[in-house]
Amino acid sequence: MLADRRMLAVYTTEMDVDECLIGLVARFDRQAMGLDLVGTSGLMRNEQETFRWADIVRLDFGGRYEEALELSVRHHP
Repeated sequence: MLADRRMLAVYTTEMDVDECLIGLVARFDRQAMGLDLVGTSGLMRNEQETFRWADIVRLDFGGRYEEALELSVRHHP
């Protein structure tokens, strides 16, 4: 359910230092986590990306940008 998920910005070893993917947590387990991706317009992209924990270098959440996107997604499912 959308109301139970948090918006995350994920930075990996494969990305430039200022590049990230943003989405709602879809799943996670011991090896990886999956995000339902959100575009910069605040609309869901109908894409899911899986990230291995070993490849993640940074996770951001609760910032103004993530919160604004989260509100937009909740109002435009």
